[in-house]
Amino acid sequence: MPQLRFLKFYAPWDEKQLNVYIPIPLKPFSARLKYLEWNSYPLNSLSSMFCVEQLVEFRMPNSQISKLWDGTQELPNLIVLYLYGCNKLVKLPDFSKATKLKTIDLWNYEKLYQLHPSILSIQTLEELYLTGCTKLECAKGNLKSLKTFYAYNCSSLKEFSIELIELPNNIKAQSRLRALDVSGCSGLQSIPELPPKNVTQIQC
Repeated sequence: MPQLRFLKFYAPWDEKQLNVYIPIPLKPFSARLKYLEWNSYPLNSLSSMFCVEQLVEFRMPNSQISKLWDGTQELPNLIVLYLYGCNKLVKLPDFSKATKLKTIDLWNYEKLYQLHPSILSIQTLEELYLTGCTKLECAKGNLKSLKTFYAYNCSSLKEFSIELIELPNNIKAQSRLRALDVSGCSGLQSIPELPPKNVTQIQC
């Protein structure tokens, strides 16, 4: 299938197994593949089966994969990385060549203890989801474009620092906002208009 662009094997998010027969060895897919979603992928590696250079979205939730790839891959088109519940994947590779990456979703990635430094230096990253990464100990970086960050139930997180340079312009519409603490945010350049009469405490 040399013209294949879109490949998706779907299973409900809470199912850990997908009954898809996979011939061994598995022949490589199209080098033009742009969207890959394989729920509950049963093998422990991608090997040479997939060419990732053209990928725009890479989704492998609840998979058995233990390693994505070796070294640094050219990922000039990658925008979305979704690895929800990949509990056999201990660490992530270098993503410094992913210059368009906007979303990284690592929910319930229970064995992740360290983020590769390149991930926390991606200047295009807008969304980072680390909820349920119970072994993650450190998240320190400089993410200028970050808009959404979730880190609930990260019980081992000891060091956390994301350089904050601006607050969202729509903060005025947050009618339930009562307190704002941006102390230590040395890169913060300005504070937009806040909800009138609601905010009773501001700490800079």
